[in-house]
Amino acid sequence: MPYYPKNRIQTNLYTNGGEFSIKSNALPYNGYYYKLYNGEIYSGKNPNDGTPQLLIPTSELDVLNSDNVNDSLYNVLTPSNDTNVLDYLALVPKYPKDRKIPTPYYPDPSAQDYELGEITRYFVKKINEALYIEINQNEYNKIKDQNAQYLWEIYTAEALPWSISGNKNTVTQTNKNLTGLLEIRSKWYGFGKYILLTGGFDKFYK
Repeated sequence: MPYYPKNRIQTNLYTNGGEFSIKSNALPYNGYYYKLYNGEIYSGKNPNDGTPQLLIPTSELDVLNSDNVNDSLYNVLTPSNDTNVLDYLALVPKYPKDRKIPTPYYPDPSAQDYELGEITRYFVKKINEALYIEINQNEYNKIKDQNAQYLWEIYTAEALPWSISGNKNTVTQTNKNLTGLLEIRSKWYGFGKYILLTGGFDKFYK
């Protein structure tokens, strides 16, 4: 490993997570790190600690301002017709054939759901970009359970309670509030805009 004078390196720094991601795979990083004179940041207490991996600020991966999100991305995320689904699949990188990726899904609430007044919607987000996909419960469970059949490492998954009947203004406001809470809690920047572009906060209302 290269030698750095003490004034050229800061060692034994620590992050609890949220600050940095591993550049090679965009996965979140927590633990010890060190910083070089040129601003580069690596995993480990120092250059001799394991195999250092280059880290980058997570802010460089996340789209912090939803106004900067390209609206065209969202137009292919809800499978309202076959063309949209094919467009989305065309954008997906070619991952190994033995690993599955999430498939867009369009919920179809039943009469019983409308009597209950609520359904649960399921979504995934790619960890390194503001790309959201609505999926079914089966795929949601498999990704949350880190099922080896799925390429779960590059996605985060969330379930969202969704009101579909009752007073329309109340339904809309409830769904808006819950969407906002999920966006803040999970740092899913731009998720509210995605919801607006794919049907709004009164989607499925009857």
